[in-house]
Order: sequence, then structure tokens, then C-alpha cells
Amino acid sequence: MPRAHYIRGVVLAAAARTAEALAAYDKSAELDEYNERVHVRRADLLAAAGRTAEALAACDAAMDIDPRYADAHFRKAALLRTIGRHCDSVLLWQGDRA
Repeated sequence: MPRAHYIRGVVLAAAARTAEALAAYDKSAELDEYNERVHVRRADLLAAAGRTAEALAACDAAMDIDPRYADAHFRKAALLRTIGRHCDSVLLWQGDRA
């Protein structure tokens, strides 16, 4: 069942139905708390909506589940760079969590 909500979120995000996509991802995360991909997808939508703090938190949630999940590190580093936290972005790429 969590996968159905995840796929629904992917489809809704592709259709630019952000609020509905976030709700689907939230439901998927609720049903499967160990799916780091859901949190990274949420981070993408939140960042695009200008909700940077929430996007960073979503990246952290993904990294808490799997500290080696490269997509979460990439997205968080990119977000940190866009808000001017260049040093933190570099540290993240070097293996430190910002």
C-alpha cells in the first residue's frame, strides 16, 4: 500500500499538483517510515515551493534512514548552496553532515 501512495505522488508531481503530491508522499512515509526516496521526493517539491527549511528537514529524514543515500546528500548540498551556506555544502560532500 505505501508504494501506491508513492507512485501516486510521483504522478501528481509530474502533473504539477504539488499539494496533492505532498499529501500522497506524506501518506506513503506514514505507512513505510523507512523509505528514504519518499523524503527526497518531498524535498524536491518543498524546495520548488520555496519551503527550504522543510526541504532540508526532508533530506535529513532520508539521511537518517540511510546515511549513504547519495540523492539525499546531493539535494541537501544543493539546497545549502542556494541559501548561501557554501561551506556547509562542501562539508556535506566531504562526508560531514551539515
